[in-house]
Formats: sequence, C-alpha cells, structure tokens
Amino acid sequence: MASISVDKKTGLKRLLFNLGEKRVTIHMGKPYARKPEEHSMKDRRQEAQAHRIFCAHIDALITASDKQESIAPDTAVWVKGLAKGLLGKLGALGLTQERRRGPISIGTFVDEYLQKKTNIRERTRINLKQTRGLMVEFFGDKDMAKIYRGDAEDFRSFLISQKKLTEGSTVSRHMGRARQYFEAAIRRKIITENPFKGDGMPSCKVRGNPERFYFVTQAEAQKLIDVAPSTEWRLLIALARYGGLRTPSEPLALRWADVNWERSRIRIPSSKTAHQGKDHRWIPMFPELRPYLQDAFDEAQDGSEWVITRSRDSDINLRTQLGRIAGRAGLTLWEKPWQNMRATRQTELNEVYPSHVVAKWMGNTESVANEHYLMLTDEHFERVAGVSEKPAQKAAQYKPETVRNGSKPSDAVKTKIADLTGKTGDLRHLTIPHIVYPLPPRRFELLLPG
Repeated sequence: MASISVDKKTGLKRLLFNLGEKRVTIHMGKPYARKPEEHSMKDRRQEAQAHRIFCAHIDALITASDKQESIAPDTAVWVKGLAKGLLGKLGALGLTQERRRGPISIGTFVDEYLQKKTNIRERTRINLKQTRGLMVEFFGDKDMAKIYRGDAEDFRSFLISQKKLTEGSTVSRHMGRARQYFEAAIRRKIITENPFKGDGMPSCKVRGNPERFYFVTQAEAQKLIDVAPSTEWRLLIALARYGGLRTPSEPLALRWADVNWERSRIRIPSSKTAHQGKDHRWIPMFPELRPYLQDAFDEAQDGSEWVITRSRDSDINLRTQLGRIAGRAGLTLWEKPWQNMRATRQTELNEVYPSHVVAKWMGNTESVANEHYLMLTDEHFERVAGVSEKPAQKAAQYKPETVRNGSKPSDAVKTKIADLTGKTGDLRHLTIPHIVYPLPPRRFELLLPG
C-alpha cells in the first residue's frame, strides 16, 4: 500500500510503495517552506486528504499493472495531470502505460458501467438493464471487441423478427442504448470502434409514431372520471388530461405545498428533466382541473404532504386499473393512454396560446412537441369546412377580415369560396372562420390554412 512521508534529513516528501517484491522510493517535492509544526490544523487536514487521494491512485496503478488491465478512467485522468518528472519516474516502472484488458462480454461491461452510473434515475437504470438483457440473450459471452457492424445489424433484426418489438421508437431506443454502451467502452480503451454507429446504420433517434397518436376528447375523459373509483383516481385522470402531467411520476411527486391557490398556479416537480437543471416547472391551475384538485384537498387529512397518497411507487402500473375504468365507461383503452391524454392537452393548448409558452408548461420543447405530441384532428378539417358545431377555443379569437381597397375577387376565388362554404353571390362581407384574406393594395390574394 502506497504512503507518503518526509525525509528527516532533507525535508523532502517521498513516495513509498511495493512493486512486486521490491520496495520503491520516489522523491517528490521541495522542502516545506516552513516547518510542519507551524502548519495550521486546517492545512494538515487538507494535506492529509490530498495524500490519501494520491496514494489511492498509485495503488490503482499498481493493481492494474499486476493484473495487466487497463487503467481505471478516473486514475487515467489523474495521471495526465502529474508533473513531468513524477510521470517519467512512474512510467519507467511501467505503471502508466496503456494496456488492453482481456476479453470482456457485453453483460460484464454493462454491469460495471451501471455500477459507476450513480447519477441516473431508477427508471433509466431499469431501461438500460432491459437493453442489457436483450444484448446478452443475442450476443452471449462474445467479446465486445469481436462484435462488428454485421452483428449490430443482426441484433436489430433480432429485436424486430424474434422479440416482436415495434420497428420504430422501441427498437431505436434499444439500438441507441447499445450504441451508448459501446461508446463508453471506447472511452475506457476497451475497444476502438462502435459497430452501432456510422454510415449505413439506421438512425437511433426516437421519432413520433402517428399510428399511436389518439386525441382524447373531453367527453371521453369525462366518462373515465365519472366511473373512477375514488377522488384520487379522478384527480389522476384530470392531471393527465387537463394538466398535461407525465403520469405516474409527476402526480406522485406533487405535494400540497406545490399548489398555490392564491395565484392559481401549480409547481410540478419533474425528475425527467432534473438532470438538465430543470427540476420543476409551473403550470396554471386550469379551470377544468381545479374542481378535482379542490375535491382532493377537501378530503385530505390535516397535515397531509402528498397530493396522491395511494400507489406511491413511481414504477407502479396504473394502466391496468385505467383499463378497468375504461371498460366500465364503455371505452376501448388507447395504446398509450397517459401519454395520449398529455399529448391531447398540449394539442389543445397550442390552439390558444403561443407554442413556446405551452412547451414551458408541458416541460418539453417546441421541436419535441412537433415530433411527439401535436396531432392533426377532425376538428381542424371541420373548422375549415365550416361544419364544426363546437369550434376550438382558438377559433373564437380569430377576427375574419373582409375584402378591402375596393378590390373584387376573381371568378376562381369565388368558386373556391363557394366550394368551401356552399354560398355564392356577393362575397364582399362574407365571414369564413379561419380563412383570412388580407389584400395588398393592387391585387386580391386568398390565404387558406396550411
């Protein structure tokens, strides 16, 4: 075990350790500027801590040399910061040279990798382990250095054909995690190339799947709420459908202290975005949501901390119970019910408020919303055709304009408007919801949505 002492004759620091059967002494550092007994207690503590860290890295170098393994990543970083003189002395003893460790399987590597990843959410850890299991099932104990591009392509085919996973977002997520593992192995000098990365490999980017989109109408949401078994279940549904919360993680993290009744705002803790420095966001207390929140507050016991007191496990499967509720309501549960309700709310809000404002409320970005949340609905078509009996809120904010500057629409424009509205004749003061046709000074131009 390495240690640091002071030579009594010279006052120089010296490093002592055993290398095999040999006792090694390396002189390192100038004499103290003042006598050790003149140092303050704080100075001594700091120096002792620095010595412990220094010796721990020396021991790690010795262990790696004995086992002919690669140097640990944190020790490798420390070595790069050493003074040239000391680095040369350690190098002469063969302690700082890079070595490739023996064959390592994907299962062994991922286990070591996850053990060191202490700053990830538990849900993320579970997902990473799922990909690890699939890779071990396919690759077995095969050395990571002998997994090539063709093997990566075969793994993708295995996920689709044998595991029957959805070709798209699900497969892309597993392929992305596999790429992550091999990138980490490259950083640790275990392998030199990533077979899951490069030209010819399908993108690992997770894209929205319109086939799984579903717009949950307020009537459908109300049917669920009406047959929900408890006040808390009614609130859970309302938080997802009218608050746009990620369920179950965000409702289960919600405390009564987060509810600001006076300002009609709710602080939403968000573990998903915490690693980005955004551990919470604020949303309005939407009018549709407030009654269910008030009911839960009225039923809460004095001193209650959590808004949702039952089913506190964030990994609980709420979908099964929601399926039973949907059955009682006479509804067929959608493929991604909680996500569908959240996406529905963002689609609704985008019709009324600026997209950057809605993205802040929802805790995502405009680009993510466009890819994974916003939907094309029947209401959009009906509104253009003028047959919607209940236009969305945004329609009420539009102020259709009329033909200005004395210009007259052409026959082609009259025909187009007649096709849309079923009206003919004098169209000068015709009001058409969501069709706005501002006129430049000298010509008529009809602007249609889309």
